[in-house]
Amino acid sequence: MGSHIRLFISFVRKISWKFPLFVSCPTMSTVPRKYTPVSDFSVWFRNLDLPLVIAEVIPERSEDRYRMLLQAIALARLVFYLRRPESAAHPFVVAIHLTANMIAERYIVMKTGPTTKEVYISQKDFDLSNENDAVAFQREMYNLASVLESMVGQLDTSKRDELQAIKKRAADLTSVHSSGAWMKHNGTQTPDFDFDDEESDEPDGDELGIFGDDTIRAGLARMNYQVAYVAYGVCSFSIN
Repeated sequence: MGSHIRLFISFVRKISWKFPLFVSCPTMSTVPRKYTPVSDFSVWFRNLDLPLVIAEVIPERSEDRYRMLLQAIALARLVFYLRRPESAAHPFVVAIHLTANMIAERYIVMKTGPTTKEVYISQKDFDLSNENDAVAFQREMYNLASVLESMVGQLDTSKRDELQAIKKRAADLTSVHSSGAWMKHNGTQTPDFDFDDEESDEPDGDELGIFGDDTIRAGLARMNYQVAYVAYGVCSFSIN
């Protein structure tokens, strides 16, 4: 990685995003709650205070993988919006999930176009206990550094204030971590969604990757999940 790109890209661990995401449920209150992600490791474009690579290392629960992908989807849509007006590039984000059995699941997440919310995700798994896979993963990470160098040049740093405005506008919203139930449209209550990192005895389903968890399957189905192909550890699919 060249010295000039190091001025703009930084590697950090356990740091909160500088702006929140918004969580809502169509069958409940129309008022969303705010949620500020924290990744185990991340690579940031400092000129925009924006993570471009997020990673979870040996999470305690399978839901962490699902949550990481939802974060990456929101982030991919955001970086597409942050393109320079004259840019025809398709910027993307990378999400990495390292399992307890040393499988590095690498996801490339990219919004497909300006007139759609569709997001394309390409998955590739690397067995880091295997020498060839470990070298291939390391090579891909080195290549990613040069790709990031090109990509950040396509982002409009003048939109930094818009990101900061998101945080200000969300100041009065209730956090997903706050106590109190969500209100349904009919006035009844439903328990809070679980966004914390409490330990769980549930199996993590790593041997089947993201598709091994029934909750993940159902959640992606509700989001118009479509499998394009699955072959040799590489999965591509779209979310509308």
